[in-house]
Amino acid sequence: MEALKQTMAVNAERVARMGAQVVVMSKLLDATLPHLTPLQRVEIEKAFRDGIEDAMACADDIAMPGQYHVTLLELTNLFLATLNADRQDAC
Repeated sequence: MEALKQTMAVNAERVARMGAQVVVMSKLLDATLPHLTPLQRVEIEKAFRDGIEDAMACADDIAMPGQYHVTLLELTNLFLATLNADRQDAC
């Protein structure tokens, strides 16, 4: 029972760290996007799409839960929509 508690504590700490990383990265995006030129947004979108494609190719080789793929696509689409909306607002 103690081993289970210890494993749960370690997993909870890992989830908390990932959550904190997401918050920091989201705030960085919120602060950065409004300052990008339309050309920078286009270049970032291409690099982002390429990076996501690479990540998806790697994930194909590893058994991941379905929720991983759902979340990856949801967040990718959200970021692309935000990037495009900001780019259109800047024009």
